[in-house]
Amino acid sequence: MNQEKISIIIPVYNEKDNLNELYNKLKKIMNEFFAGFEYEIIFVDDGSKDGSFEILKSIHDTDNNVKIIKFSKNFGQHIAIKAGIDMADGDYTVLTDADMQDDPASINDLYGKLKEGYDVVIGIRENRQDGFFKKISSSLFFKTMNGLSKVKMQENQAMLRIFNKKVLNTLKNMQELSQNNGAFLAWMGFEQGTLPIRHQKRAKGKTKYTLLKSLRFASETIMNFSNKPLIYISVFGMFISVCSIIFSIFIIYQKLFHDVGLIGWASTVTFISFFSGMILFSLGVVGLYIGKLYQQSLGRPLYIIKDKIE
Repeated sequence: MNQEKISIIIPVYNEKDNLNELYNKLKKIMNEFFAGFEYEIIFVDDGSKDGSFEILKSIHDTDNNVKIIKFSKNFGQHIAIKAGIDMADGDYTVLTDADMQDDPASINDLYGKLKEGYDVVIGIRENRQDGFFKKISSSLFFKTMNGLSKVKMQENQAMLRIFNKKVLNTLKNMQELSQNNGAFLAWMGFEQGTLPIRHQKRAKGKTKYTLLKSLRFASETIMNFSNKPLIYISVFGMFISVCSIIFSIFIIYQKLFHDVGLIGWASTVTFISFFSGMILFSLGVVGLYIGKLYQQSLGRPLYIIKDKIE
């Protein structure tokens, strides 16, 4: 009987101070809880500039179960996860971050929950140790995403998660330029469970998600899974058209029956400026959707591998 296999995928971007400790923790978990399993640890270096790749190579030299993908540049965390998914072939796949804020020791608990009959189990951070801005921006993202699309994502979900082979194979087929693993898993409709996990403060390094990156990621995800912004713009445009017709009728009535002309140059200019801004905003939103279609139609690869060590 063939041994079952676990694939662990870790996106890495400038995390040299955490890599050895993370590897040692994962190795200990594999030896203690998954001794009867084959395993592979796939590190995806997302264009690090701090020497992370050299540390990963030294880890590989001591353990052939460690595999490394190095990108030619920084393509983004979820693209790095996609590269790891494309390489993975385990019966079970684990995703986790390199910062260890989500305790890797929870992998065993996630696996136990998965064996209860789920296809996917996602870790939920019980007590987030992030800063105020990160908590607020994350909460706004999930509320906006859940409100604007049919895809419902569990709030406070961690990157730490596990899923089975059929989910892995489905994810391999997801070729959108805007990758979001959590949204994909929610969209697929597989049996999904959650498990509370311990969230820790980042011990070394700093978060790579700036305000600009967070906003860009949120907007791309919303556009990828919802057309409601376009619907809202259309409804607003119809409402303004109806209001304009009513206002025009009122002005004509006032002129014909009461000989009252339109007064108020300042208010007229204000209305024109406001609606001109709304038109430009609406065109911008439509342009973003068209731009995404254009970028996808180019057929460029999602990522470029500079080096691969297996």
